[in-house]
Amino acid sequence: MPVLLGNIYLKALLSIKFKWVAGTLLTGGLMQPDLLFEFLHGAFELLEFSLDLLVEHLFHTGRHTTQIIVFYLMLSIGAVFLYRLVGRIASWLAICKRQFIASRNRFVHAFYAYWRRSSLLIKTQLYVGVSLGFGLMMLAWFS
Repeated sequence: MPVLLGNIYLKALLSIKFKWVAGTLLTGGLMQPDLLFEFLHGAFELLEFSLDLLVEHLFHTGRHTTQIIVFYLMLSIGAVFLYRLVGRIASWLAICKRQFIASRNRFVHAFYAYWRRSSLLIKTQLYVGVSLGFGLMMLAWFS
């Protein structure tokens, strides 16, 4: 059950804040990718440092042993993340394929409907224009 915070559910509030932060990072990443990489690098370093402190405190280990433990821990987290990402990429590709096929079918049907209702003069103009454009493109490409 979500915790009630006044009249607003905490879960909804966190969801809104997460969407705002994710949208801001995505927009900033598209406009200035170097800032996005700096932010991600800083977040990675913060995670690594926090895990170093946590492992060192919980297991009372030395610096070298802590770094080895944290390395394999982060490697495991990364492997799980990549495994789940690969599983989702397959479903995303299937969705994109279905949408592409549907879009292509709509285009083909619309083009054939346009072609059927066009007069002979419009069909001739379209054919000559496309042929001339393609010929000029090939001439420019191979010269």
